[in-house]
Amino acid sequence: MSWSVTGRNVRWSLLATLVLVSALLLTSCAKANPTAVPQATVAPTSAPVAALEPTAEPIAEPTAAPMVLDVNGKGFTLADLKAMTWVAVDYTDKDGETTTYVGVPIADLLKAAKSKGTTLSIIASDGYEANIALAEVTEQSIIAITDDGSLRSVLPGGSGKLQVKDVTKLRAAKGTDDSSEDAVRLILATTTSTADSGLLDYLLPGFDSEYNAEVQVVAVGTGQSLAIGRNGDADVLLVHDRPAEDAFVADGYGVNRQDVMYNDFVLVGPKSDPAGIKGMTDAAVAFAKIAETGSVFCSRGDNSGTHSKELAIWAATGGTPEGDWYLSLGQGMGDTLTVTNEKLGYTLADRGTWLSRMDSLDLEILVEGDPVLFNPYGVIAINPDKWPNVEAEMASNFIEWLTSVETQQKILDYKHESGQSLFIPDSEAWRNR
Repeated sequence: MSWSVTGRNVRWSLLATLVLVSALLLTSCAKANPTAVPQATVAPTSAPVAALEPTAEPIAEPTAAPMVLDVNGKGFTLADLKAMTWVAVDYTDKDGETTTYVGVPIADLLKAAKSKGTTLSIIASDGYEANIALAEVTEQSIIAITDDGSLRSVLPGGSGKLQVKDVTKLRAAKGTDDSSEDAVRLILATTTSTADSGLLDYLLPGFDSEYNAEVQVVAVGTGQSLAIGRNGDADVLLVHDRPAEDAFVADGYGVNRQDVMYNDFVLVGPKSDPAGIKGMTDAAVAFAKIAETGSVFCSRGDNSGTHSKELAIWAATGGTPEGDWYLSLGQGMGDTLTVTNEKLGYTLADRGTWLSRMDSLDLEILVEGDPVLFNPYGVIAINPDKWPNVEAEMASNFIEWLTSVETQQKILDYKHESGQSLFIPDSEAWRNR
């Protein structure tokens, strides 16, 4: 007679045997020492598995470490950053105070995320965004970890706007080495104030990324920008001399002129104020006082929108500025402010460039608030009927993008550290939002 047992039958038999042996041992121990252990009751052998079921709660799965930095969609935890190579760099702020920071090179983070492009956006948790050309990101450009565990960008030699606190995202522009070859180049001729203020560096990477474009900025002042447009050497203009803009369109050189933004002009000068104009609200009276006292006045002298406004104010005084005290520089707004500071003179500046440069100057606003100082900016596409080779479609895209509510909000959000917006959005879409 042959027989066999399955693995399951063996396991049940062994369990039952173990339970029975345990019970006998307990009984034996109880007889030898009645007070040691109470009499045990043997569990029925018909349910051995239930007797061996665990009673403890299952152990919860460990939670994943939180992501602290997003680089083009690739997340990094604090542990990831600490595992990378760190470098120490010194950053000197505008007050001359030097601080040493330790962190991960931005180039290493982009390499780890396999990110390529031509521009980099550094984004904070509150939505603030600073932009820089990737070519300007050096080995000393890092994302540092602060004492409270937050991240900040440190770019020695870069402007204060690039030193972003509470960084949560890095974005390289979409253009890769392959796609950048196919990017459409758009030539933007513009006044120097939009460049000197940093506004274009802040805005344009978003357009380049969204439209696979490469905007080439020619910042030469409004007069020269309009001349470039008349020659068909630009695709789109961003300028601030409304009468000249209207004439440009009326003469057939431009199409689709749209309001973009505005700020105002301010008359700035030395704190000593030798002409005694501080607090005046009539720009023409203040100009006349400067001429009367022979105080140094620095004119841009470059046929820009600012220069055009200055000449209009001089005309309102009934006189013509001339003499050793009147310096015609032929320079952009930033350079004109630098020379004015060196000469301890006066000049007319747009508020946007003034705010972006004021911390480095020993000048102050002396006259503001005159309605004549209103300073609107407009965007104009070059007429493709006159110049068929212009990038008409991309110029149209640029105007639509620049005047959109989303981009207008970015213009409003571009502020000086004091909280003042350098420009106020004023497109039709913004006004009707």
